[in-house]
Amino acid sequence: DDYMQRCVDWYNEYMNGGYTPEWSDSEDDQMVLKYLKAYKPGQNKKRNGGAEDGRDLHEEERQGFIDERVSERDIEKLLDAAMSAPSARNQQAWEFVVVDDPEVIGTLSEASPYAKPVGRAPLCIVPLGVSEDMTVPQMWQQDMGAATENILLMAASLGLGTCWIGIALIEERMDAVRMAVDCPQDRLPFCLIAVGHPKQPLEERPGRMMPDRVHRNRYRRRSR
Repeated sequence: DDYMQRCVDWYNEYMNGGYTPEWSDSEDDQMVLKYLKAYKPGQNKKRNGGAEDGRDLHEEERQGFIDERVSERDIEKLLDAAMSAPSARNQQAWEFVVVDDPEVIGTLSEASPYAKPVGRAPLCIVPLGVSEDMTVPQMWQQDMGAATENILLMAASLGLGTCWIGIALIEERMDAVRMAVDCPQDRLPFCLIAVGHPKQPLEERPGRMMPDRVHRNRYRRRSR
C-alpha cells in the first residue's frame, strides 16, 4: 500500500545517503524513523575516512566496484543458485536477464531513483516473473525474493558485492526495465541486482540478532 511504499522509499533514501524525509508525529512514522536511524549506513564510519566497522552484502553501494568483469563461471553459479530457490508448487516461473552491456546498464541505472549502484557495476541481473508459467500467481513475489536472496548469498560466497534494487510493483519502474532489456509486457521485472568485485573485500559484519524481535509460541507486544 502507499504507506509501505513510503517506508521503502525512506529506507532507500537512507541507504543512498539522500536527504532526510519529512516525518509526521504519527506512531507509525516515528517507529520507521527509529529503525532507519538505527541502521543508517555509515553511522559507524571512522571520521578519518577509514572503513566501516562492519560490512554487509551491499558493501559495494558505499565502497564501489573495481573495473573487473564478473567471470562466466561465477555468473553461472549465481544463476544456478537463483534457480535452486524454492517456489510455490515448484512453479519456477522465472527468467533472468544478464546484462553486461554498459549502455544497457546505464539505462537500467535510471529505471529507479535508487538504481544508481547499477551504473557503477559491471554486471546487472534482472529477475523476471513469467506470467504464463505461474500456477500460483499470487505467490510470484515470494518466489522471486527467494531467488534474489540466493543470488546475493552465492555472490557473497564468491567474494562479489551486490546491491538489490526493488522494482516491483511500481509500474513505471517495471516498464522502464522492460524497455531497457526489450522484454515483453507479460514479463514482470522484480528487481535489479548490481554485481561486481568490491573495492574493499567483504568482511563479516556484526550480527543483527535482536532477542526482543523473537516470539515463542505466541506473539507478545514489545514495549516502546
